[in-house]
Amino acid sequence: MDGIRSARSSCTEVGLAPIGGVSGTSPQLTSPLDNPTETTIVTRNYVHWRVDPSRPTVQPGSIELFVHALTDQTSRRWVVKNRHIRAASAIARIGVFVGFIASTASPASGQVLYGGITGTVTDASGAAVPGATVTITHKDTNLSREAVSNETGIYSFTNVQAGTYNVKVSLSGFREFLKTEVPVSVNEISRVDVRLDVGTLAETVTVQSAAELLQTDKADVHTELKSTEITSLPLNQFRNYQALINLVPGATPAVFQNAETDTPTRSLSTNVNGQNRNNNGTRTDGATNLNIWLPHHNVYVSPAETIDTVNISTDNFDAEQGMAGGAAVTVITKSGTNQFKGSAFEFYNSDELNATPYFFGNDPKGKPPKLPVSRNIYGGTLGGPIRRNRLFFFGSFEGYRQDRSLFNFFNVPDAALHAGDFSNARNANGSLQIIYDPMTGNPDGSGRTPFQGNVIPSNRLNPIALKLLGLYPLPNSGGTGAGNLTNNYSREERRTTDRDNYDFKVNFNRTSAHQIWGKFSMLDAVVDDLTYYLGPDTNSDKDGGFTKVYMFTGGQTWTLGPTLVWDMTVGFSRQDQKAFGADFFQGNFGLDTLGIPGTNDQGTGNPRYAGYPQFATGFSTLGNLDTWTPVWRDERVTSIATNVTKVKGRHDLRAGYSMNFLFLNHWQPEVDNPRGRFDFSSNTTALRGGTQTGNFYNQYASFLLGLVSNARKSVQYELLTGREWQHGLYFRDRWQATPRLTLDLGLRWEYYPIMHRRDRGIERVDLDTLDVLLGGRGGNPTNLGLTAGRDNFAPRVGAIFRLNENNVIRSGYGVTYNPLPWTRPMRGQYPLTIAVNFQQNEPFSYFSTLEQGIPQIIGPDLNSGRFPLPPSASMRTPKPGDVDRGTIQSWNLAYERRLPLDIAVDVAYVGTRGDGGYMLLDINAPQTIGGGNQSRPYARMGRFLDLTSFESGLKTRYHSLQVGINRPFTKGLLIKGAYTLSKAENMADDDGAGVSFNSPSEFSRNMALAGYDRTHNLHVAAVYQLPWQSNGNHANILRAVVNDWQINGTFAAFSGTPFSVTANGAIVNMPSNQQTADLVGTVKKIGEIGASGTYYDPTAWQQPQGVRFGNTGRNQFRGPGAVNLDMSLFRAFPLGQSRRLEFRVEAANVTNTPTFVNPNSDVNSGNFMRILGTFGTATSGAYFERNIRLGLRFAF
Repeated sequence: MDGIRSARSSCTEVGLAPIGGVSGTSPQLTSPLDNPTETTIVTRNYVHWRVDPSRPTVQPGSIELFVHALTDQTSRRWVVKNRHIRAASAIARIGVFVGFIASTASPASGQVLYGGITGTVTDASGAAVPGATVTITHKDTNLSREAVSNETGIYSFTNVQAGTYNVKVSLSGFREFLKTEVPVSVNEISRVDVRLDVGTLAETVTVQSAAELLQTDKADVHTELKSTEITSLPLNQFRNYQALINLVPGATPAVFQNAETDTPTRSLSTNVNGQNRNNNGTRTDGATNLNIWLPHHNVYVSPAETIDTVNISTDNFDAEQGMAGGAAVTVITKSGTNQFKGSAFEFYNSDELNATPYFFGNDPKGKPPKLPVSRNIYGGTLGGPIRRNRLFFFGSFEGYRQDRSLFNFFNVPDAALHAGDFSNARNANGSLQIIYDPMTGNPDGSGRTPFQGNVIPSNRLNPIALKLLGLYPLPNSGGTGAGNLTNNYSREERRTTDRDNYDFKVNFNRTSAHQIWGKFSMLDAVVDDLTYYLGPDTNSDKDGGFTKVYMFTGGQTWTLGPTLVWDMTVGFSRQDQKAFGADFFQGNFGLDTLGIPGTNDQGTGNPRYAGYPQFATGFSTLGNLDTWTPVWRDERVTSIATNVTKVKGRHDLRAGYSMNFLFLNHWQPEVDNPRGRFDFSSNTTALRGGTQTGNFYNQYASFLLGLVSNARKSVQYELLTGREWQHGLYFRDRWQATPRLTLDLGLRWEYYPIMHRRDRGIERVDLDTLDVLLGGRGGNPTNLGLTAGRDNFAPRVGAIFRLNENNVIRSGYGVTYNPLPWTRPMRGQYPLTIAVNFQQNEPFSYFSTLEQGIPQIIGPDLNSGRFPLPPSASMRTPKPGDVDRGTIQSWNLAYERRLPLDIAVDVAYVGTRGDGGYMLLDINAPQTIGGGNQSRPYARMGRFLDLTSFESGLKTRYHSLQVGINRPFTKGLLIKGAYTLSKAENMADDDGAGVSFNSPSEFSRNMALAGYDRTHNLHVAAVYQLPWQSNGNHANILRAVVNDWQINGTFAAFSGTPFSVTANGAIVNMPSNQQTADLVGTVKKIGEIGASGTYYDPTAWQQPQGVRFGNTGRNQFRGPGAVNLDMSLFRAFPLGQSRRLEFRVEAANVTNTPTFVNPNSDVNSGNFMRILGTFGTATSGAYFERNIRLGLRFAF
């Protein structure tokens, strides 16, 4: 990047850049910056710019931009007045020029909606044949386009709609050449080289196209999924196509994320080439597909039956693709054709078809039975002509219904602990955990004496705590861990989902040169699954999530001349959502029932604060622990993109502009619990300097005494709003330098203006005074001194060398910029959300009692534009001068070979390097080990809480060997597989997230293995139609039995992920830094699961002694790997012509082999190094117990 920046200054004086889209006659050019009469257009296919201060009409330091058209010999001058012009400005004006040639300005982050066809026409001697007419015809719509081979024999078609084509080449004196069944896919270039033989045009040489296997003209790394594999391979319970992204080299196994309540699309998350999940970008039919609030989600996931193609680019993207750093995913919806085609389907799953969930307990009698589950997915698609060859439609409906019951496990105190009796509070090693009286000894926790008999006297038990104890049921099943108190209570819970998806698309071939299309999608979902609370009645029928998503997309591609094409796409999406927990309609439990002041509504009369406060007692949390509920959310994304393509000789030139506008209105005081939250510390009833470290027994004892370590609450003081713009310009030249060598050269520029609120700028903290400043209020500038980087230049360079028709070598290098919307990390901070945390600075003491509650929260005067930051309020502030977008550099070297049986194998080295990623850093972290809150930099100003800076600084490093194998569906067999051997390192697993070590002396410890690193990752899929296929007529009974079967499957095997072993940080007393355990022995894998024992020998680690950090590091150890096999079996019943009925049996996890989570890694936990979960829950993982789904699918 230093080279890029240094080159920028040298380009200011003189520059030369090729420009696409100037052809034939002089285009009409207008400038929004100057008088149109001062615009200049001259001949030639270049743009020149230079400083010319001698001209009286040009200010010193300005740029004079000359545009040369192909034939117009007259010239007019375009003067761009900008005193302190930089290279970024020059590139921006080139982009504006391209946009005006296209007669529009546009947005979206680099869409790749089309494919291409190219090739070279030669004669029998191998000499180039110019002037040959090349005609391509789409088989399904009869749309035809023509081109002429140039002086080097090269022809090229850009912006070709995906599908199957016939390619015809004709020239007087030669036989006509016809190649049929040529496949074209999005973001792919199909090569059809032609040799013409001498003869007459009446003679035709017809060749059927072989499967397009090799990537011969693009240097990026990408994988394609077609409708065949998406609808044939076994998918998860939602039939989500994203599950097949596992077949992309460099991608980690996809997992579910967040609650289904507010993400009913069930978007999957994956990390690609070592980058964080927020850097992946998806476009559906050209529209940006983004959940602003949760940018690692798609706002809309297309149903499997509607998808024609999914293209996943993972390295060295085309310059057209931007605003993505991990994977750039393009999803294309099916279109109608001249034939009516469609499908009808229903899939069913129930508990009777599933295996029993894995049981981790130690009492077989306590193993819960299977509970009722009913899942239905049903719907249909229909596409066809409205007017043959001209106007087509495609429509789809999919319904998803789920009604399931499950057992949820909790940790609850037994009868003795209910009464404050700790006389049998046994740890996992059999020792008795001692409970100390906090009213004895010294304020720092030293000198304390234990409660007599390890029993808290009944007159010391807090009255409010006793009321809350009624929310804890007694154990009803055998538990595990210390005292058998983990997972010792289970209950049945019912969860339901009703979701409908609607899709409709229209394609209009206005002329053979102009195609227009539009699409509408809608999701309507109601999810009731917030049942995991202790306290509230979870059988409420008014709670849950209510979500509607709307997505509009439209576009056109227009061939303006034989070598000039313009395309444009416009997209708009909106998510309208509200969600609340089961306690929302159960009154102000904290304020009115428990009598705790400051909980629920603090006198504003707002009913949204109703419900149960949260109590962290050491056992399972009491009350509503979902700080993110309730929520009312309105988010919208507008995206536009326009591109101009010009073919000139050996050059395929393309330039364009894209834009996103992100809009969010949001009521969600989620920084802390809006109902109130009370934490209790294990240190309050522990002994400083004692032989034992406080654990959950001590924390529970603090709760019984009513001694609160932290009292917290959130208030929505100002509606949370966000408004963001994202801009991108690019220029790309795909140059066929020789018949065997293609160079892919491009430059992209992106600009991300500083976000703002609905009616003001952003907020930040004046670090000299700890005053909060509001942009645009009280005379403050809107951006408060924050400046967006204008030097975000991203070069893309690639080379493709075709050794022969069976071997290709590719290499490329590219830069992308971090696209993370600021609305995510800068959400809900003071004063929008006032989240207070009242605490005691001494870690062995307490803040208050339950009876004292939470102090009153008073908001500031917003109109003043400046006010003090309360010392108890949470705050996140952007750092002036350090908010530039981070860079991700990627490179690859690949060798691809065509093997027999239509198989292609691609072997590649792929590397990435990320620098300057966004992070949340506590700039008020203690400076001294053991210094505690008093050693925080702003303690002198009365602030003893964290102060989070949003700034650049995260790093990632990734190196990998990636192997892909591909056989497209040919002769009844499809094979697709990916193996990755890799090492991923980072400082935090998410972009815009916090780090484990915030103090300067410990900060370097953050760089370690990524939490999603998997050394080995293998995924292979196959679709196989058994050889005996029929048209529905069977010669005999045996044929009727064996005909028309199909078997499909995906196999996965992958290493486990890293984890850290943590310890109690009270003695090291350095808040905002993770204490780690000491490694004191050899790490020995035992391999036991659940109550059977530990996965690793826990004696290898211990709590560090003294005022120091442990000797282990972040993510130093690794959890269990896994294997998984999904399979499906189809029996087809051909019904004549193209009609086909299939009976399907689909099985996920055929062998019922559990995929386990990492072991408990808290060295002081009673379950240390014990595995108590599988990688398959409603909100994480994607590997469940064996599930079998039955289905019927009719296609025609």
